[in-house]
Amino acid sequence: MNQKRWITNGAAIALMLTLAVATTGCASLMAREDRTPGVYPGVRMSAEAIGQSVEIDESNPFTVLEWIVRPCLVVDLPLTCAVDTVLLPMDAISTISGRCETNTTERGEIR
Repeated sequence: MNQKRWITNGAAIALMLTLAVATTGCASLMAREDRTPGVYPGVRMSAEAIGQSVEIDESNPFTVLEWIVRPCLVVDLPLTCAVDTVLLPMDAISTISGRCETNTTERGEIR
């Protein structure tokens, strides 16, 4: 009986760890998929989503979904910050190179 409880607890812990790893930095990855410019795009996207005011409209099921997603964003925010920090050099280089390309095209120079 005690061994069965250990296996059940072990399976629950493994499931929680798998879900934690699977959702780590989710906002960071979504922001990069949307090609959000700048540094720390996932943190900025999460902060904006958490800070938006939402009026509850019972006829619109998406407003209820937004209230369900917000706690997930709060939990994911530190993980997104960690992923954005690891990817900071890549974001900085792409931001700087993007500005250089914009400046040369504004002056009419050919790339």
